[in-house]
Amino acid sequence: MAWANEEIAGLLREYAELTQITGGDAYTLAVLLFIITLGIGYLAWGVVTWGSGQTPAQKLLGLRCWRPEASRPASRRQMAIRQITGLLLNGELLMGPLILLVSKDRTSVGDFFVGTVVLHDPDNILPTQAPDPGAILS
Repeated sequence: MAWANEEIAGLLREYAELTQITGGDAYTLAVLLFIITLGIGYLAWGVVTWGSGQTPAQKLLGLRCWRPEASRPASRRQMAIRQITGLLLNGELLMGPLILLVSKDRTSVGDFFVGTVVLHDPDNILPTQAPDPGAILS
């Protein structure tokens, strides 16, 4: 019976050596999970703040994306388009500097495509939601 226990223990040691995960692997996985979790958290926070025409960073800095032709903040949909075009075109095609140079308002790529400007609004004086069209007509 003792020899069986030793045999099992030897097989377990061999299995552990073959499947051993190093400390570096665990650290790498922990860092990746941290980054992914932060990214998901940022997107969730972004979806909430986009409703008032702000990104999470703009909310903290007292900035707002404003649509001058409509006299109201950007909608959630426009904010999503702004973020996606900014990410894709700034990161992949490096069009950001080009648009910054040719735009008379010196707007970012996302602002250029959506038609917004970024305003400093630390006291939240600007309206945070689009006005009700029915209320304007009555």
